[in-house]
Amino acid sequence: MLGTYIHILPALVYPSLLHLQPDCFLHKLGAVYISLPCIPPEYRSTLNCIFVSLLFHSDDRKFFTNEVLFKQLIQDFNELAAHGIYFNNDHHSETIYFQLALIQGDNLGVHQLIGHNESFNSTYPCRLCSVDKETMHTQIVEDKSLIRTVDSYDRDLIRNAPSQTGIKEKCVFNDVNGFHATASVTVDLMHDILEGVAHYDMTIVLHHIIFDKKYLSVADFNSILTNFNYGIKSTINKPPPQRESNLRQKKISMLSSEMLTFLKYFGVMFGEFIPESDDFWQLYVSVRAVLSFVLSKTLPQCSEVQLTALVRCHNKQFLLCSGEGL
Repeated sequence: MLGTYIHILPALVYPSLLHLQPDCFLHKLGAVYISLPCIPPEYRSTLNCIFVSLLFHSDDRKFFTNEVLFKQLIQDFNELAAHGIYFNNDHHSETIYFQLALIQGDNLGVHQLIGHNESFNSTYPCRLCSVDKETMHTQIVEDKSLIRTVDSYDRDLIRNAPSQTGIKEKCVFNDVNGFHATASVTVDLMHDILEGVAHYDMTIVLHHIIFDKKYLSVADFNSILTNFNYGIKSTINKPPPQRESNLRQKKISMLSSEMLTFLKYFGVMFGEFIPESDDFWQLYVSVRAVLSFVLSKTLPQCSEVQLTALVRCHNKQFLLCSGEGL
């Protein structure tokens, strides 16, 4: 006899902040979205596959606790995990269950949601491990002994010393069955790489190749950027020309989707102008390798070892090129 299968779909939670009027801080809404990571990636980021689960006035966080704000959402997740949703049509019927798997988003939003320090200038700014700020600036790979665990998390809560632990309060989503902040909070490609690491990398790479080494001019750079054939799929996210004043100040004006296209094709567009032995070229190569890895649809069994090697290579190269901390 064939066994009975229960279909459980993972759910991701994204916190966000909405400005209803530009530059108006009186009309800010906090929002929580849900998406299903099992949806094929080409559809996952479409609006039809992103669900608004909660809206609240951002100032309400000053007067109400996370426990109050997210009480109903937590109850809904436990209900979906325990009882699911029954689907029925002419050909098939079954109950689909849902499990909160991960919380991800921009760092401030996630820290607000899970009760960690909201200042990233604090001594312990990381939600994933308990490394201190000074060590973090030169740490090339993670120290596994510092990774937060359920036991260390509970000890830090008992200490009730946010300046010494980085934890302000218990994560209210720990009340969702099967969820814990130490195992179910992750990083985010858009905020941490495309608007973070890659942005820092490419600003110093462009300053180096245009102003320091003069491999090409700003006009040449923008001409190539404008006239390059990005293909049908990438044309919509074509990176825009950059102002010379911004480039001199090591700034890039691009959306995350445009930065993704820029990273993908930078080597094809500008590789012929830059010597392969150039340290800043190697910095680009290293961040491009990390991007390719994290965008892979499938990963080998030794993926952790490979990613660690890629991150180590990138971080060493960034320290060499930037002369600054990570």
